[in-house]
Amino acid sequence: MENLGNAITDVAIVDENIVITYDNGAIETLPKTVDTYKRMYEMWVKDEPVFISDKFKPMLNNLILINSNIKKINEFFVESNIENVKRFLIYMRGRKKYIAAEKIKWNKIKSDI
Repeated sequence: MENLGNAITDVAIVDENIVITYDNGAIETLPKTVDTYKRMYEMWVKDEPVFISDKFKPMLNNLILINSNIKKINEFFVESNIENVKRFLIYMRGRKKYIAAEKIKWNKIKSDI
């Protein structure tokens, strides 16, 4: 959730932590806790609600309903799901631009009807 100007090169789950490595060599460790998930919600979802063509909708909904879905969130962030975890983190960092482009596309479709 830091190093926003750098690409994610690796993600691992180590001792109940999400460990992210960036292309500048920086390493960020995020504990798998409610506080971390709340920060994800605040940073990536709060001001940009789930959109119709959003990727990872179930996970976004879990972040919105964090208190009732903590088990599902923890089950997502596991080593056996590491490729999806990496895709999720990469997507979420660029989600704002993706959603802006999708809104333009959907508004054009709506105006053509």
